[in-house]
Amino acid sequence: MLRNTRSFEKNSFIRFLRLSQVRSLFASEYEQAQTAYERYINCIQRLFRPGKLSPADTLHMMAKLRIKLIAIQEEPVKVAPEMESLLRAAIALTNFEIKMVWLKVSHPAVMDCSKKIALPKSPIYLAEQFTPTDLMEIVTSMQGLGVGRCLDGSQASLDMFVESFSWMFNVRINNPNQCKHAILNRKLRLTRFLDLLRGYLIERSQQ
Repeated sequence: MLRNTRSFEKNSFIRFLRLSQVRSLFASEYEQAQTAYERYINCIQRLFRPGKLSPADTLHMMAKLRIKLIAIQEEPVKVAPEMESLLRAAIALTNFEIKMVWLKVSHPAVMDCSKKIALPKSPIYLAEQFTPTDLMEIVTSMQGLGVGRCLDGSQASLDMFVESFSWMFNVRINNPNQCKHAILNRKLRLTRFLDLLRGYLIERSQQ
């Protein structure tokens, strides 16, 4: 279990929350805090990969994380306003994942996807330096513009886009609407991942 907790111990999201209780974060620090939050989400979602932790160990870890986050939220000295939404989102996600573990324990047949007829597993995995939040920049933009259509001609829903991208990269993107809200309400670098893609195309076109 210790090996699986290292990523959380190294994650600086809680440190930035604590720092924001003392003073407002600088622009560069807030940008780092957003990245730390996205890595926090990624670390939680990686816990559910086969062979990581038992349900009991996962619940234990998630409960400890939830206690830390709620303790910060309930302290008299509040976090800076720009960090409030990230703190609420982290608590909501942690609560959701705890419920998912309980469902897996209480109703294993319902949660066992291996017994369902499904698409073959995608051969593509998301590289370590990227997160599901990066994919949400693409999902949010494409779905909002109506890029995808259903067979009846109606606009593809956000859930359909998320399901497709999740399958393609073998990731889990929980609470799509909340993720979309977090993307659209960034204070800095609203299109960080899209800018990275754009920069690559421009660089290659000039070679």
